[in-house]
Amino acid sequence: MLHPPFPLLAGALFALAATAGAQDARPAWPQPDQVQQRIETLSAQTNVERILLGKSSQGRAIEALRFSAGEPASNQPSILVVGNVTGDRLVGTEIALRLADQLAQQSEANTMLMNQVTIYIVPSANPDAAALRFQTPLLESTATGMGRDVDRDGLIGEDPPADINGDGLITWMRVPDVAGEYIADPFDARLTVKADGKHGERGMWKLIREGLDQDGDDEIAEDQPRDTELNRNFPAGYTPHTASGGLYGGSEPEARAMMDFVLMHPELALIVTLDAQDTLASAPETGSSSGRIPNGKVLDEDAALLAEIGRRYTKTAKDAPKADSLIAGSFQRWAYEQRGILTVDSAIWELPKGAPKADRDKADDDAAPEAPADGKVDDALTELGYVGDDEVLEEIELEEIEFDDQEVPDTNATDLEDVTEKDAKPDTWRKASDDVERLKWVDATGESWRFVDWQAFEHPTLGPVEIGGWAPYALVEPRAQDLDALTDRHMQLLTSLGALMPSVTVTQFEATSLGKNLWRIEARLENPGLLPVVTAAANRARTATRTRVVLHLPDNAEIIVGQATQFVSRMNGLGQSGRDSELEWLVHTKNINALRLTVTSHNAGNAEANITRHGDQRQKEGR
Repeated sequence: MLHPPFPLLAGALFALAATAGAQDARPAWPQPDQVQQRIETLSAQTNVERILLGKSSQGRAIEALRFSAGEPASNQPSILVVGNVTGDRLVGTEIALRLADQLAQQSEANTMLMNQVTIYIVPSANPDAAALRFQTPLLESTATGMGRDVDRDGLIGEDPPADINGDGLITWMRVPDVAGEYIADPFDARLTVKADGKHGERGMWKLIREGLDQDGDDEIAEDQPRDTELNRNFPAGYTPHTASGGLYGGSEPEARAMMDFVLMHPELALIVTLDAQDTLASAPETGSSSGRIPNGKVLDEDAALLAEIGRRYTKTAKDAPKADSLIAGSFQRWAYEQRGILTVDSAIWELPKGAPKADRDKADDDAAPEAPADGKVDDALTELGYVGDDEVLEEIELEEIEFDDQEVPDTNATDLEDVTEKDAKPDTWRKASDDVERLKWVDATGESWRFVDWQAFEHPTLGPVEIGGWAPYALVEPRAQDLDALTDRHMQLLTSLGALMPSVTVTQFEATSLGKNLWRIEARLENPGLLPVVTAAANRARTATRTRVVLHLPDNAEIIVGQATQFVSRMNGLGQSGRDSELEWLVHTKNINALRLTVTSHNAGNAEANITRHGDQRQKEGR
């Protein structure tokens, strides 16, 4: 008799143990008042300053923390980190607070980082929407602003979603209807997909948010008290006459607070958002700067910078989620398109797809014996623990095993899994959806709270229905055990960005004598950082202050050609053309050694240089 291969046994035991003990604690997300408390505690540190940006619609404070090494120059390049603009990404707030905890520590690494860049962190840009996460019954919503009369009945908010089955969650209803659009997913009947008549499918359900017809208009849960969503309310790409967009672009106090802060800090060179959009794992749509406005695209020059930052990030964060970017009416789109600041957006986490594969213990791998060169496996099996069965060890020889001419799959756990899935594939034209793969992960990890099994319910007006589906926040909230790794990867991102900041340096400031106290003055400025002093978007929008260059002269000196004060419009970063700028003057002076050059930028610091004198030009030419 053949013993089962050891790796297969180990994999099966590991999977069984993982399923049995996989119920992980859900994170204790910080409520808005707890966010305030943590901000207050952090602000007591010597390198931290607390800043009030404004108040939300419901009067909650929107605050920032500034991290710097002492009092920074007003134009030292700065990074703004913003958590949870959308409102349902409490993980963004938690990661932002954890980053703040690390930056507040007195360490050599932090000092080095803050000598390069000032960092502002807004842990929660949307505290009202964040507060919805702690209400009962629980409904996943990001609408906190002005309500609209959605059903045009003269009333506002009279027919909101409701927990009609009393389970504390507001999920979905599958309503039997011959005119319905939905059927059960052939890969997993717990899921619902749209029927496709072209393939002979006929719908059997309508899919409606859990609720009642409280106003008697034959519509279910169609009119909730609040409709405006903050991250649809910013002016860039704002869509008017929509419930989610608000009264006008920037009508919400949270939007105005964020815009005012950005506009009052011209030293901001980069914005990082921990929210629902992504420019790291997926490349945003690009467009030429020749157009009038980007219209939700990233201009080509700026897109190249995002691609490089994304490449560095995903090199260590291979599972970084992909998501849309520069959504119409979002803070991210406004900051880039109308203010001209590059935004690096991380969607942080998404519900994994597929059952997690058992990780083999590295130590065991390292200690595993190599396969015998002659094909015999007796020594190898003995090393793996197959001892005391001499008869088996004598009979087993890889080259002599026969399987009655049947093809036998490779016996590792992954391949057997694949074979089983292939055999069990339903007879359908469809491909398994992402939700099918997500449910495999939920089932394998014991995270059963994420999906509510459908339960029959007698609806007072619709009759028999089923209530269930994805639980609120199930797709966007990681496990507690994931938070440390997510914090580490975003701290690494933040640290790496500090080294990419733009800066202005004077690489040449020379005087060449032309005779009779006449001098040719040449200066060369350079930006050694990856990021430009002015982005392509800022150049298009004309929102950036030009870099100011001043030639300081001694008494009785005269400029023959050129201006004492000149302005440089752009200095790109590494890998781009136009990363330097050359200036020239003709100056008449007897005191050439007194010349001095100063450079002042809006977001790349200052630079200065004293003149370097070269030999007489006529002597060099042999005159």
